[in-house]
Amino acid sequence: MTPPTVGIIGAGRGALALGIPLSRAGFRDFAIFDREDGVGGTRRTVGSNSVIFMLEAQARYVVRALKYLRRKGKTHVAVRTAGFADFVAKVDQWMVGTAWVTRCGNYSRTANGRVVTQWPRSPRSFWGMTRRFRAADFSFEAPAR
Repeated sequence: MTPPTVGIIGAGRGALALGIPLSRAGFRDFAIFDREDGVGGTRRTVGSNSVIFMLEAQARYVVRALKYLRRKGKTHVAVRTAGFADFVAKVDQWMVGTAWVTRCGNYSRTANGRVVTQWPRSPRSFWGMTRRFRAADFSFEAPAR
């Protein structure tokens, strides 16, 4: 086997978007490399998402929360402290090994080094987490004045 003349790093959507037209154009001497097995393995370490999709998922979640409040006659909602802490810990764990925390020093990192602008998992996982409003994750009592 002769070495490829084109090497594509990462097996995510961008690589496939390049590999498919290369193949259709008759190029057979290229290879797609990824540190993970299978298609899309790199999506765990680089951005592979549409901010529009994320915003739409968040908006639907907020609408579900507001509908719940209306149905229950509530006027206040707040994330429970323990639930929030658990979520932040999960995101921090998912961030381990991603490009944002291992190889980058850019806009996605705060002064203390935390990444707060990127979602470290797949768009489908975000959709799954925001698909249903879970009242148990929230408090509906108004804060004391």
